[in-house]
Amino acid sequence: MNKRYKYQEIAERIKMDILVNYQAPNKSIPSIREYAEGNQGNPHTVACALRLLMEKGIIYANKRKGYCVAIDIKDVRKKLVDEAKKELLCKLSQLGYKKEEIAMLIRHFLEDY
Repeated sequence: MNKRYKYQEIAERIKMDILVNYQAPNKSIPSIREYAEGNQGNPHTVACALRLLMEKGIIYANKRKGYCVAIDIKDVRKKLVDEAKKELLCKLSQLGYKKEEIAMLIRHFLEDY
C-alpha cells in the first residue's frame, strides 16, 4: 500500500475541485490561503500541493492572477479519464473478468446509475 503525504491528499482534493468547479482554461482558482483554510492544512503544505498540480500540467502560476487552470485543461481531463479507465480495466482483468463480462458490468452499472 502506497503511503500518501498530506500535500498529495490536498493536491487530489484541489484537482477534483478544479475539474468540477473551475473547468474553464485560464480561470483563477482560490488562493493558497483560501485552500489552507478550507483543507485545514497549513499554507506551506497547500503550496506543495499546488506545485505538484503545476508539474502535472493542471494549473500554472500567473503573477497577476495567482494560480490558474491550465490552458489545455480539457486535454488534461481527457488524459486523467483515460488513465482511470485503463486502471479500472486492468484491475478487472486481474480479477479474471473477460472483455464481454466487463462490458456487461458497465452496462448494468449505467442502467442502475
